[in-house]
Amino acid sequence: AKADANKVVVVDDIIPVLDVQYAFTDGQYREYNDIYYTQGETKVTFTIDEANFDVASKPVVTVNEENREVTWNPTSGTDKWVGEITLTGNGDYAIKVTFADKSGNVMDTYEKTVHIDNEAPVFDVTYDNNEARNENNYKADRTATVKITEHNFKADEVVLTVTAKDINGNSVDIAFKEYADYAKNPTNWNTTGDVHTLKTNGMKFDIEAIYSVKLEYTDLAENVAEVYETEFVVDKTDAGNIKIEYSTSVLDEVIERITFGFYKAPVTVTVTAEDETAGVEYFELTYTKEAGASNVNTDTYKTEKLTAV
Repeated sequence: AKADANKVVVVDDIIPVLDVQYAFTDGQYREYNDIYYTQGETKVTFTIDEANFDVASKPVVTVNEENREVTWNPTSGTDKWVGEITLTGNGDYAIKVTFADKSGNVMDTYEKTVHIDNEAPVFDVTYDNNEARNENNYKADRTATVKITEHNFKADEVVLTVTAKDINGNSVDIAFKEYADYAKNPTNWNTTGDVHTLKTNGMKFDIEAIYSVKLEYTDLAENVAEVYETEFVVDKTDAGNIKIEYSTSVLDEVIERITFGFYKAPVTVTVTAEDETAGVEYFELTYTKEAGASNVNTDTYKTEKLTAV
């Protein structure tokens, strides 16, 4: 500064410097693509280092292009001035700070976006084939439609786990289906507003197996969706290798012989079948009474439903 009679000339060619600090609720936040994501109230503290600060020409702070009134207070013994704003409620907050000191030195414009989000993502999973036996057994292919409602969606953080086994617990090879990778690929999602729908091309369950499906997702603000889990069977092949066997105990055979046929030994009928995917639920056995046999033991014609073991 130079004194000239009653005048003071100030020479200042130093650009003001801005420092910005954020205080997130519980210290919880995540930064992605230069945006802060958090779940709660956020306090923003601005500190400007400027020797010739003038509250009459103070910095301009805007949030979403609207001016925010900020009170600036000096820091004792320094050239620093401090102001604060608080962001509350879910939403996107685009912060911008501009300033030029009295000598016309223009501070670098500061811009940052904070997104506050305390709502968990929501899953909606449906299937085209809902014609089931015993709640979860299907005789035809199934295709899933997966929808996730989330404002800040990031496809590559979707966790979709699909496993397939047979009735004996052996793994069925579905690795080539690549369900998990398909769900993580952003190009496989269609978006309308906050609703993101996974294209059904890669969500077909057309291999015979017992499927376990698990869907998980945590958004950018670290809100965790309620896990989706289900299990179902796709079995398009009828049971095979059906056999019927008849047996009589040794004692009954002896009694029948010594009574010259007046004692008719009971017969055990064993029915077997194979189904490696869903197993066998029951057998339906139909039989007729032999001509001349007593009416005491059975009807002339009868059908019984026998549970498989």
